[in-house]
Amino acid sequence: MGNEKITKLYIIGNGFDIAHNLQTRYSDFKNYTKKNNPDLYDKLNSIYNEYELWTDFEQALGNPNMEVLSQIDKLFGIENVIGETFARSIKEELNSWIRSIDYTNTERKFKLQDNSLFLSFNYTDTLGYVYKIDINRIKYIHSFVADTFYGNELVIGHHNSEFNNNELVESTYKDSKEIIKENKNWFDKIKSSLIDEIEVIGHSYNDIDIDYFKEIKAIKPNAKWILNTYSDKDVQHARDYIEKLNIKKYLIKSYSIQLHNSN
Repeated sequence: MGNEKITKLYIIGNGFDIAHNLQTRYSDFKNYTKKNNPDLYDKLNSIYNEYELWTDFEQALGNPNMEVLSQIDKLFGIENVIGETFARSIKEELNSWIRSIDYTNTERKFKLQDNSLFLSFNYTDTLGYVYKIDINRIKYIHSFVADTFYGNELVIGHHNSEFNNNELVESTYKDSKEIIKENKNWFDKIKSSLIDEIEVIGHSYNDIDIDYFKEIKAIKPNAKWILNTYSDKDVQHARDYIEKLNIKKYLIKSYSIQLHNSN
């Protein structure tokens, strides 16, 4: 990045990919798993609430059906389902699905400011492949597709820290605070920058990721926030974030209006 002054941070969520017509919804993961790994698909639907699972996958991982789990050895064989083994199966299938996503005909939908950094919650490489953003400007906080080719797992999980001695719940837990510590150098880069504006595109403002937002608010307390929204539900969640983070300077925008210019 040289001596270029970085003045803006983008926070990118899955809505960004969906706006580019990429098949990255959990319903797409459902269809992929059902077709390519029906055994895993059946196990997932037995252990978790099917509707919750395919609408809010990460949150659902923290709420397995305890009654089913108590009988799981009769259903599938305990050695194939419980704990780390099953969690690994989920992540391997996720890796496979993400690698199958095709960017070939994807066109740019947003005008992104040049002198910016990017915090992406997505597993895809839309920023690099479609927008040609330098990888040094991007932090894929939960890893991304390129990492999977080197044996690295994508980070996925819930934020329910009450495991209740349940190995499966523990194995699918995502420790956001630990991830922040592991990426301290990158957050320090934000802190030492001249960033005075933070724009969120495609994020659902869910509680699973709020620790990352809290960290950014703490290191850039005076920055202006631009929160893009797609639905009335998003607007309410964005307002909840504003209150929880005590954001003083902000603008809530309609996502549909911003498809061609996010500035």
